[in-house]
Amino acid sequence: MTAFSPPPPVSVMMALHNTERYVQAAVESILNQTFPDFELIVVDDGSTDRSAEIVEAIARRDRRVRLIRQSNHGISATRNILLRESRAELLAVMDSDDISLPERLAWQVAFLHENPACVAVGCQVMAMDSCGRDLGRLVVPLDHATIDKRHMAGLGGAIANPVAMLRAASVRQVGYYATDKAPAEDLDMFLRLAEVGRLANLPGLGLRYRLHSSSASTLRARTQAQHINDAVREAHLRRGLAPPPQPSLPERETASRAATYQRWVGLAKDGGNTFTAWRYALLAVLTMPWKKQSWLALSYAMAGQHGTALLVWLKRWLQPRKLRR
Repeated sequence: MTAFSPPPPVSVMMALHNTERYVQAAVESILNQTFPDFELIVVDDGSTDRSAEIVEAIARRDRRVRLIRQSNHGISATRNILLRESRAELLAVMDSDDISLPERLAWQVAFLHENPACVAVGCQVMAMDSCGRDLGRLVVPLDHATIDKRHMAGLGGAIANPVAMLRAASVRQVGYYATDKAPAEDLDMFLRLAEVGRLANLPGLGLRYRLHSSSASTLRARTQAQHINDAVREAHLRRGLAPPPQPSLPERETASRAATYQRWVGLAKDGGNTFTAWRYALLAVLTMPWKKQSWLALSYAMAGQHGTALLVWLKRWLQPRKLRR
């Protein structure tokens, strides 16, 4: 697909930075969609690994893929470049380490065609770890009122940004991503979009979403919380509402990895992925035994019959060798 061909119905926008381990699977998950009429624009944001070369090789054999290289600008600025480069009326966000399931684009295109008042739609999401092991579903609400209420309360993820499809005209109307809100620019975008149209999520599973212990929510926890507060306060003022009380911020910029593992244990245990829950609970205790969250995670993971059996085995295994005979 060349820049001079007619615009496709959908532009898929992928920001790329140092994900050579995952990007081929991410791109192929888009190329294997049941809805085939799209352009995939990939902006490489100054990668120092082989990420761009992998995408370049794919682009040579599939004309729907277009790679743009730039020096490092950061995720918000890169997303705005993607928005400006996109030619379609519908814009699908895609991260370079996730997996879109085959029906995702087809479902979202059909829904937006049938619901012209809707300006953004997501899907249900399965969280996975860096190795692709399922953790659990991130269940998101379906209706506009619940989604917007959660966003106005500062609770991100009511629409998962990596599986969102947006109307280009509405994004231009509200003014693109706010670079001064990173890493909460997606919440700010959805708050502004909710002021010009409706938001929705589909009931089907559309994305496998990769979680990392080194994500922005972990490494920039205090900054993210501050920018969430700013976005919510500004949304209240735009809507003529009294500013909400300011919640307290995390004490440190970097969140505890033990707290991250504790969340993953909860996701995996609630999702029925028992062995994955045990894995991260044990990892938390072995690497951070001084953290309260590590032991809380282990306690939750071991709850139930199988967990009790594992605790008995661990207690025996940790005994001196001659006592085990």
